[in-house]
Amino acid sequence: MSMSTDGIQIEVADGFARIEFLDKSKRGETLAKLLDVGGPGLIDIDTGGARKTYIVPESVAQDAGLIDAPKKTSTAKKKK
Repeated sequence: MSMSTDGIQIEVADGFARIEFLDKSKRGETLAKLLDVGGPGLIDIDTGGARKTYIVPESVAQDAGLIDAPKKTSTAKKKK
């Protein structure tokens, strides 16, 4: 899943959120939220691309308000 909102590009896959800041003015406030929620040990930085990419567990991105929690769907069959 990939989304872009308010100058922030977020890609979620395999339980991790990859966050890129298209608008650099959003970086400070957003990183502060991520640090408050997860601490520095849960933020990895990938510098291999055109922009720094911050990688955090999906739950940290959810708790920081960057992404919505997945909708729960029931796949259980009803008893007759």
